[in-house]
Amino acid sequence: MGKKLIPSLSDMFEGRASRYALVILISKRAREIVSEYESRERELIENPITLAIKDFKSKRYDFHCIDN
Repeated sequence: MGKKLIPSLSDMFEGRASRYALVILISKRAREIVSEYESRERELIENPITLAIKDFKSKRYDFHCIDN
């Protein structure tokens, strides 16, 4: 069985956003990843959600909260 990817939420958003916002951002990034692979006509080997989580965890893909 494969290793589970369970990053610490506090590590991923460091108090900058709610968990709901983090879920939305990860799903948006996952959709972007799928779109990138489709445009290159390449097959995804790894789950796009896992790739999106790794992007946030490694700070390769980041976000900033805007005050209302």
